[in-house]
Amino acid sequence: MTDYVGYRKHTIEIHQDPLAENPRDWDNLGTMVCFHKRYDLGDKHNFNNPKEVIPFLSKDEQNFYTYPLYLFDHSGITIRSTPFSCGWDSGQIGWIYITEKKAKQELKENITSKEIYQYLDSEISTYDNYLQGFTYGYTIPEFEKSCWGYYGNDHEKSGLLQDAKSVIDFVLKRRREIKHKQIKAWINHKVPFQYRTLKMQEISI
Repeated sequence: MTDYVGYRKHTIEIHQDPLAENPRDWDNLGTMVCFHKRYDLGDKHNFNNPKEVIPFLSKDEQNFYTYPLYLFDHSGITIRSTPFSCGWDSGQIGWIYITEKKAKQELKENITSKEIYQYLDSEISTYDNYLQGFTYGYTIPEFEKSCWGYYGNDHEKSGLLQDAKSVIDFVLKRRREIKHKQIKAWINHKVPFQYRTLKMQEISI
């Protein structure tokens, strides 16, 4: 299904991106430890079973920030950090965690607990969008421009629409510059006004 958004008399086409990257292949700060019989979820890890994770996250020498991960499996899968109401098709599948030391090293030294949890929430949300197929890209056929790899149904929040509109703004600005430069050249060369008017109609903005 394709959505169409008009902007400055041009059309942005929004398409689902079936080849989007798995965000767990990125250089994430959080670590997702998941266990599932049928799905390969989260990050690669060396835990043999869920019972090994709790003692690891309880180590005294490190301060861990962690969320449990729950999966709902019914006509597709979705993941979040709070339980689903349907216990039959859902349950906890693992955890996501980050150490305070890593958060301070990779983000900022004075990072707060709230900010760390917000970061983990963001990683979970991005992965959930990937699992549900909420991955998109845009094309601008008139300009033969496109970009892919946006996550989430809110195209304003994901940055998709802002980026697409910026491309249109840039192309139109460049066209105006070329047009003005051409007009200046014609005037300098004393090209007749009637000819200039006809040629301007050929230069679309």
